[in-house]
This record gives sequence, C-alpha cells and structure tokens, in this order.
Amino acid sequence: MNNEDKLESKQERKKILKDNPIRFYFTIAMIANIVSWLLVVVKLVNIPGDIILNYNAYIGVRFKGDNKSAFLLPAVGLFVIILNQALAIIFRKNGLAHSRILAAAGFLFNLIIIVAISALIYVNQGL
Repeated sequence: MNNEDKLESKQERKKILKDNPIRFYFTIAMIANIVSWLLVVVKLVNIPGDIILNYNAYIGVRFKGDNKSAFLLPAVGLFVIILNQALAIIFRKNGLAHSRILAAAGFLFNLIIIVAISALIYVNQGL
C-alpha cells in the first residue's frame, strides 16, 4: 500500500465514523452488547452447577452446560459488531446505504441476543 492509499483509507474510516445514523446504530449496538454481558454476569453466573442452555417445549431440556457457556452469546454479539464495523468501512465506497444496513443489522442481532439471554434466565430461574 502506498501513502495515497493509506490516506484514502483513513479518510474513509473518518467518514464512516462521522455519519450520524451509522454512529447511532453502532453505539446502540455496543450498549445492547454491554447489557447482554451484564445480564450473563449478574443472572447466570451465580446459578450453581449446570445451567440449561437449550429448552424445547415438546422435548424439554436438550442441552446443559456450565455457567461459562453462557458467555458465548455476548461474545458472538461483540464479534458481529466488530465484523459489521469493518464491513461498513469496506462497503463505504459502494454507498452509504450498505454501511447503514450493516450498522442496523448489528444492533438488531444484539437485541435478539438479549432476548435469548432473557429466555435462558427465565428457564434457569426454576432450578
């Protein structure tokens, strides 16, 4: 990469971070991810023994695991935020709409993770 390419890449990253809707969605996605980490730490880590990781209404408990397995959900959410941020910077050259869709998708994905963690908390409360 020559100096011009590096300068252009830096300018693209700055443009992405200055776009208000993109910045809003990524900020809200990070807040949602922090909430999911806090839910796991406060509610699921304190349960002694194994926790239910997957419950089916027809079959019942499908998977059990230790408390540390619950940290996988927020970690995946954080990975998706980072991946979407990188892809938003790459796709910025193709248009702003792609970057905004990626930012919104990261936010929605983390909301789904919060719902999944809430379901895990609900299922494991009776233990």
